[in-house]
Amino acid sequence: MSLVLYRKYRPKNLDEIVAQKGIVTVLKAALKRQSLGHAILLTGPRGIGKTSLARILAHKLNQIDYSLDQTPIDIIEIDAASNGRIDEVRDLREKIKLMPLELKYKIYIIDEVHMLTKEAFNGLLKTLEEPPQHVIFILATTEMHKVPATIISRCQHFNLRLISDQEISEHLSQIAKKEKIDITDSAVASLAQVARGSLRDALSLLDQLATLNKTIDQDLIEHILGLPPQDLTLELLKTIKNDDFQKVMECYQKLMAQGVDAVLLAHQLAYHLRLELQKLDNKQAIGRILLLLEDLLLIFQAHQPQTSLEIILLKHTQSGIKMKS
Repeated sequence: MSLVLYRKYRPKNLDEIVAQKGIVTVLKAALKRQSLGHAILLTGPRGIGKTSLARILAHKLNQIDYSLDQTPIDIIEIDAASNGRIDEVRDLREKIKLMPLELKYKIYIIDEVHMLTKEAFNGLLKTLEEPPQHVIFILATTEMHKVPATIISRCQHFNLRLISDQEISEHLSQIAKKEKIDITDSAVASLAQVARGSLRDALSLLDQLATLNKTIDQDLIEHILGLPPQDLTLELLKTIKNDDFQKVMECYQKLMAQGVDAVLLAHQLAYHLRLELQKLDNKQAIGRILLLLEDLLLIFQAHQPQTSLEIILLKHTQSGIKMKS
């Protein structure tokens, strides 16, 4: 493969943006009416296409085709994580006064804009309040809550949603078919789950596994990515369901002895619990599962995820969670 998959299949036009149909429809209409403003804010989780969308918009606004091979000199990308100080913003404020060299608009794409310092945000705000007619800003961030309200209020805001496992699976299957990658349906589903809504992560994982030049099945996925074996994960849930305190400990220790990552295990448990919820009609059982799901979310921020997960599972076993067989 000449390019890694996430680059080879990076969207080059609005129709190729995955799972953001509503936003794409609005943007197409706005571009047709030429009603997009001088500042656009793209927000949402990592790996769902914010930067790709920003680049496509930059080219569409200038009425040129988007190519991965070269970026026009008037489309400037800034990574706020490494260029977020006031000095860089002062430099930007001086440069935006200059007219575009080739295109209609000089467009600044500021990625991870929430990483700007307070002073840099203040400098950017002054620029957004009175921008030159030839300049458009496209801001992108995974953490909108860290962006000052004064900045947000001066932008047209588009919030990209998390991509579902189903949508990621369908996209991966299409790419695997084009690339002649031999992968089972269950392995595709597992990759989608591990990616946790990030299409970029899913493609990167598929890329890594494809280099092995062998059939990618569930066993290979579990072995290479350190995923909890499905049979042991289901066994653990069964012991919780049966209120078997001792067996929960034994099953959990067996998983840890195999080197299973506690965060990945929590994610898999949550996935199966959500499937379980769809079968239940008992309000008490539903309530107890929801409490367990709520506690499992804590694992993703835990300083000691392995110990924290063990305590959570034992606590909920002791409380007597009842689920259908």
